[in-house]
Amino acid sequence: MSAELPLPDTLSLSAYHALTPQWAVMGDVSWTEWSVVNSIDIHFDSGAKSTLDLNYKDAFRYALGLTYMPGGDWTWRAGVAYDEEPVRNKNTRSPRLPGNNRLWLAVGGNYRPNADLSIDFGYAHLFVDDTAIRHTESSGLVSNTVAGSYDLAVDVVGVQANWHFE
Repeated sequence: MSAELPLPDTLSLSAYHALTPQWAVMGDVSWTEWSVVNSIDIHFDSGAKSTLDLNYKDAFRYALGLTYMPGGDWTWRAGVAYDEEPVRNKNTRSPRLPGNNRLWLAVGGNYRPNADLSIDFGYAHLFVDDTAIRHTESSGLVSNTVAGSYDLAVDVVGVQANWHFE
């Protein structure tokens, strides 16, 4: 089985401003050209072909964050983001990708026990708009429709260690 997937371009404009030696504010606006992902043709080894119609639209993501650096080994961060969904209506939404517009709330930090080691950690909760779906797929004489709604929420936890080599 094989499939080709064109990946979208992304353009971001970001800013960082130190308000005081302890506080900084960050902002970001990102645009993703999801419209290049109209469909995916899946070619099976048997010679059969299936097409997944996506009809994505371009989307924006807006983010704002704060950093607090009290001095010493710790840095704290918090932020909020609004992320647009590239699928804009219930008739083109697939049950394979049931997402919708998302509001991100995130907190995290950095601990630096010595000059060579730091540990980043974070938590984000995504509030996802209720998602309606009415998706129909046809194959020859057979047509199937999935209709209803999704109630989604996402939790993301991340931890990473950074080692500085010289």
